[in-house]
Formats: sequence, structure tokens, C-alpha cells
Amino acid sequence: MNKNNVYGCLFIAIYGLGCNMDDIVKKADLIEDTLKAHCNCEEVRISNYSVSDITHTTVDCEMIGCPYTSKEAALKDIDSLLRSKIPDYCGIDEFTIDFINKGKHQVVSLDVCKESQ
Repeated sequence: MNKNNVYGCLFIAIYGLGCNMDDIVKKADLIEDTLKAHCNCEEVRISNYSVSDITHTTVDCEMIGCPYTSKEAALKDIDSLLRSKIPDYCGIDEFTIDFINKGKHQVVSLDVCKESQ
């Protein structure tokens, strides 16, 4: 992930939470690399990984040319994958995925670590 796409850690150092830009970039890269390795898409990009308001974490992801036929199944698989591979994944507050296929965009929110009812 390009460091220019990272926004965040506003005022966190003041509060001693130990968050720094290197940690943010590493976490964003780990998410991106995990999705690239396991999702069989033409391209995967983390377009935004931000920490604001001390602890609010937001991730925006683009997944291009993925072979998913069911959005619900894809989201469940992605959530399960990231739970198993990403430390503190359940601490992400907002995770948005833009599925891009044949020039069409379908933006969906991933319910991070929420059990289906």
C-alpha cells in the first residue's frame, strides 16, 4: 500500500496508545497481501486504512475481477479469512469493499466479526 493513501493516527501519540504510521501501513499491507493471496482476484487494493478519533478504524478496499457469484458468500469467506490471518481484525469499525467487475461497481460493507443471525 502506498503511504500516501494512509490517513490517520490523529492525536493518538498524545494519549499514549502507541499507534504510529508504520503500524498502520503494516496492518494495511497485511490485509491487502492476505486478500491477494487467497481471493483469486485480478487485483486487490486497500484504498484507505485510517485511524481517527483515537480508536475508530476504517478500511476501504477495492477487489477487481473477482470470480464471486454470491456477494453474501464472498463477504462471509472474506470475514472468516481475515479473522484467521489478521491480528486485531475484530477491532476494525468500518470495512467497505468495492467489488469491481466488467466496469460495474458494487460497494458493500463487511460486518466485521459479526455472527449471522
